[in-house]
Amino acid sequence: MTLTVIGLLKRPPGDTGLTAVVPINVARELAPARTLWAPSLTARAARIEDVPAVRARVERWLARRYGPRWKERAQVMNRTERVAQVQQGMLLFKLFMGAITGISLIVGGIGVMNVLLSAVAERTREIGVRRAVGARRGHILAQFLAESVTICVIGSVAGIVLGLVGSYGITAAIRANTRAQMYAGISAGTIVLAVGVTVLVGVASGLYPALRASRLSPIDALRFE
Repeated sequence: MTLTVIGLLKRPPGDTGLTAVVPINVARELAPARTLWAPSLTARAARIEDVPAVRARVERWLARRYGPRWKERAQVMNRTERVAQVQQGMLLFKLFMGAITGISLIVGGIGVMNVLLSAVAERTREIGVRRAVGARRGHILAQFLAESVTICVIGSVAGIVLGLVGSYGITAAIRANTRAQMYAGISAGTIVLAVGVTVLVGVASGLYPALRASRLSPIDALRFE
């Protein structure tokens, strides 16, 4: 059979075999008469989490094409065990990173609290002056809570920048030195969640120093040395 080459595909890394892609009718004629041959299609999901959704879309496509009895003509398979292993590994990794993140948030919150307690001690006379000229307890409370949240938000922005640089840099180094096709994936929801959690930590860690500052007596604060 005479065939015409219409294009060349890029060879995948590590592939040493020869592959020819031909139309289905040509492949059926080239196969031996007694060979049990059936065409197959491969659908690739972008992420492990998308495998069930891709399978459902393929099944819906087969149902539209062949009707309710499409299972008699086609079979949909995936590497369920491999997918389960990868998902389990990702879950363990997320739990491990979540534990590290929780410890970091606790340590950071304690640090912010200590900074604000020191600020309250150093600015006692300032608090007394503000109370003497008409500031209420709510104003002092809001001031120190705003300072706490500001410190945490600045820290979260710096952490996000360092995380983006580190994740993209590490994955680029892995791809350059190995054959692993590993890419960093950052979603907007992750960034929003990180900033939101940081704001909550700022409010929680700054609440006690802010309450302590707002409860200072104006007279005692003005006489503080």
